[in-house]
Amino acid sequence: MLWLSIQQQVLHHLIIMTSQEKKSQKVMAHLGKKMEPKSKGEKIDYMKDAVAAYVVKLYEEGKIDGIISVGGLQNTVMAANAMQKLPIGFPKVMATTVASGTRKFDLVVGDKDITVMPAICDFTGLNIVTRQVISNACACCVGMVKCAGQVLTKVTNRLLLLH
Repeated sequence: MLWLSIQQQVLHHLIIMTSQEKKSQKVMAHLGKKMEPKSKGEKIDYMKDAVAAYVVKLYEEGKIDGIISVGGLQNTVMAANAMQKLPIGFPKVMATTVASGTRKFDLVVGDKDITVMPAICDFTGLNIVTRQVISNACACCVGMVKCAGQVLTKVTNRLLLLH
């Protein structure tokens, strides 16, 4: 599984670095691109594209069986963009602080099957609540990978063909 965490705090995952720019540079170096100085908004857009391209590459290479995202608004925006590039049926779980109140999720999930879990509190560090939310998100994704996780490949005459 690939754990996407695009934030300053250090959480363990495949593209962990100590700062946003270093994460960007590692992802972009992997894709053969270079990070240029940009405004915060431009960096977020740049990272959305970089993370999505990286995730799609890992998926196409068969290196991931599911994807989990944990974080606030910035992470949710980037991770949702990447998850939307993956096919229906591929396990996608997002624990986010954005999943509370009266917010709409059409911009987060789009027309994909992204499972969204409310984070209940901010992910400013690990504590008893965030550990449980992360544990539940992981269990959800692992369950999808082990028990389902069949990618929808084609629909013909009302017959669903699963990969």
